[in-house]
Amino acid sequence: MIRSCLITLLSLIWFALGCILISPSAMAQSYTPTALYQVEQHDGSVLEGEVFDLSQMAIDDFASIDLSDETAQVQLSEIAPNINLSHMLPGNRVASQDYLNMSLLNTAFGVGEWSLGDIAQQTGVSLGDVPLSAYGEAIGNLSLGELTEAIPDFAGDTVRHNSVVMAALESYQAKLPDASSMLSLRGDKAVSVRELLSGSTPALADIQLKDLGDQLNQWSVLDIPGLNATPIQDLDSLENAFAGDFEALGLTDKLTLSAFPKPPVLNEIIRMGRFDVPLGEPEHDRLRVVSGGVTQGDKFKGEPCEGGGCIHVELDEVGAPPSSGLSGFAWMTSDQQVPDGYGILCIPFGCKGPAGNHPFGKGFRVLFNDLDEADGSVQVSISFRTCKTIFFVKTCTPYVFPTPKGIPIGRIKEKAIFPVTPPDIKLSGDDFNYGNSRYGSHGNRYRQNPCFSGAGGVTGNIVDRAVDALLTVPLYDRNGRIVGQGWDEAGVREHAPLLIGAALEHGVTDPAHIAYILATTGHETLFRGPIEEFEAGWQRRTGPGDYGAIHSTTGHRYYGRGYVQITWAANYQKIDQILGTNTYQNPDQMLDPSVAAPATVIGMRDGIFTSRSLDDYGYGDAFDWNGARSIINDGDLRTTIGGYGRHIYEYIKDTDSNDVQRSDGAAASNCGAGDGTVSSPLGGTSLEDLLNTYQLADFQRFDAYRAYRNGWHGGIDLDYRANGGAGGAVSSVSQGTIVSVKQIGNARATGEPSVQVVVMTTDSLGRQIEQRYNHLSLSSVQAATGCGLGDCNVGVGAGTHIGAVGQEDTLSRGAHLDYKVKIDGQFVDPWGFLQVQAAGGSGTIHTIDLSTGAIGSIEAAPLGSTESEEVPTSPSS
Repeated sequence: MIRSCLITLLSLIWFALGCILISPSAMAQSYTPTALYQVEQHDGSVLEGEVFDLSQMAIDDFASIDLSDETAQVQLSEIAPNINLSHMLPGNRVASQDYLNMSLLNTAFGVGEWSLGDIAQQTGVSLGDVPLSAYGEAIGNLSLGELTEAIPDFAGDTVRHNSVVMAALESYQAKLPDASSMLSLRGDKAVSVRELLSGSTPALADIQLKDLGDQLNQWSVLDIPGLNATPIQDLDSLENAFAGDFEALGLTDKLTLSAFPKPPVLNEIIRMGRFDVPLGEPEHDRLRVVSGGVTQGDKFKGEPCEGGGCIHVELDEVGAPPSSGLSGFAWMTSDQQVPDGYGILCIPFGCKGPAGNHPFGKGFRVLFNDLDEADGSVQVSISFRTCKTIFFVKTCTPYVFPTPKGIPIGRIKEKAIFPVTPPDIKLSGDDFNYGNSRYGSHGNRYRQNPCFSGAGGVTGNIVDRAVDALLTVPLYDRNGRIVGQGWDEAGVREHAPLLIGAALEHGVTDPAHIAYILATTGHETLFRGPIEEFEAGWQRRTGPGDYGAIHSTTGHRYYGRGYVQITWAANYQKIDQILGTNTYQNPDQMLDPSVAAPATVIGMRDGIFTSRSLDDYGYGDAFDWNGARSIINDGDLRTTIGGYGRHIYEYIKDTDSNDVQRSDGAAASNCGAGDGTVSSPLGGTSLEDLLNTYQLADFQRFDAYRAYRNGWHGGIDLDYRANGGAGGAVSSVSQGTIVSVKQIGNARATGEPSVQVVVMTTDSLGRQIEQRYNHLSLSSVQAATGCGLGDCNVGVGAGTHIGAVGQEDTLSRGAHLDYKVKIDGQFVDPWGFLQVQAAGGSGTIHTIDLSTGAIGSIEAAPLGSTESEEVPTSPSS
């Protein structure tokens, strides 16, 4: 494993160096689609403009690049033979499919999550019609060892039934020195591929498919068991290939980026800037910048020009007043080198990259180049990075691919509007944009806790300690003089439990974050409940575009309301998007504590108000108490409010946020860690009824042990023909966290993605329990949980609705739920698991090896919830 990681690391570094040395002497312009973007002004009027719509581009639509004579592929081919740069010769014009590496496309758009079967399904190409030879080195570089390590179906296949391995074996036998060795190998043909490679002939593992020559024309991907369903990112040879190696599947020309797992869409937190006056070199240092780099923790940091003379454009923000906008900010061209990348992969580049911005998230960077002051225009380009987890540590290159100047996508002229991500924030998504998350750059970090939904507050030690803190905190006036001690006692006892309950419901459990929410509320409302901004305050600000003006669409004024004085129509809309409220049409809803409390929490959690969030200022003892004021109101009384927060934190920092109950007493048993509560996965059916009466035709209760696709099934198929059919509800068996949603097929009738939902929890022994719910429709999962395809982080309780059965397999076994369970990485009999959990959680259940069918046993323990605030690792298969 270590050797594999080191080879991958060297290949990445030297491929990276090869790309950065490919300097474009000329770039062919490509056509980039645009979309109409509307910016609502604060007086209700709408400003329209065209913005680039990358989601409508295919890989082949990106510009070709003419290479200079600065490449170093000769030396690189000797050092990193696994990366083929022979097509990157000086003077060549290289098409996008030949310079876009699959690792870059995976980091930016998640293409590595797809298998070859997924791509074929998207493009309509038949895998069986594409010979292995059509994939070039992507397939040719695959070795028997790599296939065996990554694909259980291949490893478990019998040698004599595997035509590819048989061909490799015969090729290898021809090179053996004596007949006795050949006889030994012939006897091995009855064993599995894994046994063959780990036995007397380990050198077989190094045979690559390209060694089989013209025989690759005879086979397709379907002749290699399991390869069609294996994610590209699980096979180094595929991920290190170029996009053009998958042209025969239609990857480069039949799919636009909108169809990719992580399509390029604009961040929810963008500001819209108007490209103002292009300014040349004679400018002085600028501290107000929107361009910069991405460093450790994926923090996008604005970097001012060092020493002056940086070429840049200037922006005016539209849709916001100058006091809170980006008016006068500068965007430097890519000539400015900024701190960029982190970990070992950034070292070959000096951890420096071109200055730019990230309106589409961290999947790729937007650059400005070739500023023309004469006609008031600038070239817009995009550049990529690649990231890897090496020895359990994430590391990323700078955004220097395929060249430091990026790929040109078009020019914009003065007065055009352009999306901008404010600097000095943690960028969103898992190396992409907001894709599958809810609003805000931090939505996926937090686990929703449905136990506190609608609770009307909580009780427990953290509440008692917080109340003590709020009643003893020294209070200051604007001049820093102490004016009293503690806020209104009745208000504190009424509203602090509501705010703490809302924080826990929406996954905010760090004591420093809870303390700062309470401190801000105390400062803004004196704990007298949600309030309206005084008329004198908003009237002073009323004017064209200001938040006190009457909105032309709704007729309302969006001045400050709630616990933290929420302003602006756009902020009301964003909160509605998450909470399902209707404050945009009825802003006085923000005066209802049951709305104001969660609105306060998610607004501060996700950076809705100013693009700054709680995450941006650290955790626990390291929390930046003064800086955090920028979450609400930049610079206003930051020391005073930070002092309130420190005082509260000292009282609650050692409390356990799990040791709480709902104030109304309802469902409190579902909220504690390790309570062992379990439910039936069939929505509307009790677990007792499921276990006692489930005997429907054509379904085997213990079909975990039936043969399935060259292995064993490992799950139980629960018949939904009498339980709602397609569209029948599916519930979580236990408390836990949804960590991923993965496409496993498509509905036969509609083509809608059929998905696997993975819920992780722990048992009382601290072991990881993985539950897989297969054949749900994607739309139902999105509606029930907010999770789309990819990683997720949403808490569920026993019996929580997580989606509905889709129509993927109605022709063979009828609408059904395939339920699987793993304990510490081992598949177990799901039926036995449910029986033991229903009886208290302790008992012996069978394990099953899906490759060999071997049956073992394991001791089960009562279920609990994950103890750590870290998200459990998402399973790879």
